[in-house]
Amino acid sequence: MTNRGRPRVHLFAGGPTWEERRSLQQAKTAQEQHRRKKLAKKHRAALQRLDASIQGLRVALQHRELELARSLRAVAWERVKQLPPELTGPQRKALFDCKLQIQALTMARRIP
Repeated sequence: MTNRGRPRVHLFAGGPTWEERRSLQQAKTAQEQHRRKKLAKKHRAALQRLDASIQGLRVALQHRELELARSLRAVAWERVKQLPPELTGPQRKALFDCKLQIQALTMARRIP
């Protein structure tokens, strides 16, 4: 299965080379940064609060505080729901990764 967001690299078939593909990726990240600067103040503030809560969640996971991590994850999801989905892609991925870490820690505590 391929990612349809960007074309495959075909070095011998006339497709984009690695350099072209990399420059396309850099252009996309520059566009995303430019878009992020144009956010409304309330969206920018909400994203900052969301990033801070995800950072707190990661700290709680490092200290293996499962109950605190679960509650912080719930708070972070409430903040994600307040924002448009197109603004919270990386945060959703980070929350999913934290969910997997929480599940792994719970399973590790169950095993004697």
